[in-house]
Amino acid sequence: MRSRPTRLAALVLLTLPTALAAQAKPATSHSTKPDRKADAAAIREIDRKWVAAVAARDTAYIARVYAADAVALPPNADKAEGRAAIAKTWAAMATAPGVKLTFEPATIDFSRAGDLAYETGTYTYEQDNPKGGDKIRDHGKYVVVWAKQDGRWQVMRDIWNSDVPMPSM
Repeated sequence: MRSRPTRLAALVLLTLPTALAAQAKPATSHSTKPDRKADAAAIREIDRKWVAAVAARDTAYIARVYAADAVALPPNADKAEGRAAIAKTWAAMATAPGVKLTFEPATIDFSRAGDLAYETGTYTYEQDNPKGGDKIRDHGKYVVVWAKQDGRWQVMRDIWNSDVPMPSM
């Protein structure tokens, strides 16, 4: 008859490889792989509503597109840091007389983790000339960096610049 310590040692030796193999298996993740197609569609829909908000002069909606700590880098102006400063920047543009703005993404790329998106595109802008005469017109390109926070895409960084040459001085 074997002694109790011998049986216990045999039991440990028999079960140890199974226990070690179970620990070596990669843990199954309950998170799902990012759905880049759905995320790109969501960003395009936000962009569509953003353009509509400019037409409606809805600066409150425009401000909500941005994260609380976002930064906007408009051309020929100081950077706007934070949602309140960005709202003021957009209010000046969106409430200009006769304003029309369109923009559309050309590309939307994603970080490997899927929590950041990088959008590039083009825009057109026009407004009435406060001095009279021809409308003020502009067109150019932009880059927007989006972050997915709490399941919602928000703008973290926004920069746009003109393709129109500066007037001669």
